[in-house]
Order: sequence, then C-alpha cells, then structure tokens
Amino acid sequence: MIAALALGLAGCGAGGNNLLAAAGSGLAKSILRIGGASSVANPIPTLTRDVFDGVTVPVIAIEIEAQGIGGTAAVIGRNGPVVTWAGADGAGIILRQDVVTATRGLGEDLLSADVAGVIAALGARGPGTLIRTHRYLDGEGREFERRFACTLSPEGAERITVVGVVHATRVVGEVCTADGTQFENRYWIGVSDQVIWRSRQWVGPAVGTLIVQHILR
Repeated sequence: MIAALALGLAGCGAGGNNLLAAAGSGLAKSILRIGGASSVANPIPTLTRDVFDGVTVPVIAIEIEAQGIGGTAAVIGRNGPVVTWAGADGAGIILRQDVVTATRGLGEDLLSADVAGVIAALGARGPGTLIRTHRYLDGEGREFERRFACTLSPEGAERITVVGVVHATRVVGEVCTADGTQFENRYWIGVSDQVIWRSRQWVGPAVGTLIVQHILR
C-alpha cells in the first residue's frame, strides 16, 4: 500500500542514515528506516543537524506513523503557496502553507484536498469549524470525494525540538468526522514565524497519518 516509499527503504538497514548528496546542488536525499515504535516527539531519532551541513535547499522529514518508516524530502516545485516535496525514490507530498493537499507514491494516494478552511482557521488563532474535502480514486480508477466536518481548537504552547533546533510553538488540534470515519490532526505553529514546524496529518484510510517536520527552510 506504500509500495514506492517501501521500495526506497528496502535497501537501508535498521537505523540507517544514508545521505546522498547530489553533486553541485546540495540536495538532501537521505532515506532511512525508523527503528522501533513511532514517536510523535522524535520521529526521526537517527538524524542529526550535522548531516545537513552544506545543504542549501529546504528539507522536510516525513514519517508514515502506522508503518514506522520515513525519510527526507526536498523541494522540487513551487506554485505560489503550494510546494511539492519528493524523496530520493520519488515519493512525496504537496503542501499548501504547510497543510497536506496531496500525496504521491505512497500507494492509495490522496489525489487532492481542499484545505482553504483549515489554513484560514489556523491563521485566525481561535477555535473554528470548517469543511475539508478529500479526493481519491476507487478500485476502478474513478475519482470520488469525501467531505469532513472539522473543528479546530487551540491546545496551548509547547517548545519542540526538530533535529537539534528548538522552536516555541502554539499547538492547534483538528478533529474531523464523516460517515463513521474520524481522525485527529495536530499542528505545531511557530510563535514568531507562523511556520508549521511539526504536524500530524491524516491523508486517508490506507496510508493513515503522516508526521511532517521542517528541518531546513
């Protein structure tokens, strides 16, 4: 179900930390297996800041929470606020102001998501309600959509550490329901810069929740 990313990880030993620097570009393409149970507090324990010395492009870490596997991805495209990130094996995600709008190469991908309401509610800094729409393909290759009713709630302040760098953040939780499905997202938003430095975002019933963290911006 996550074939593309799993293949990219297959050749790495447990706890492996293989950084493949593209000559002349400094592009970080490290792919690693996350050893042991997933941890929201530190989902990329084998990475250290010195691994990224000389890297000059933005880099994020992505973990598929239920699978306990993940890797790093770099920017491969921008269209205004929409940024496409991909790893060494081509699997990746598309973010709109740090909110996931699509996945690629993870198996049963999220084709697209309307997250304008989420972004507006996060910027408003207070509680809010919204509708988010996800689009997928069914078993016959036909597109369908699911609409989720969501509630966002502030959860207080927290200092987090992402690969050795501490960020003061405000935490916002999001609870969404539709047709018997419920999921919870969480966003750690920088107090001074409004960057979503860490997030837990559900993308679909097959892939589940992704943990996304900004390492370099």
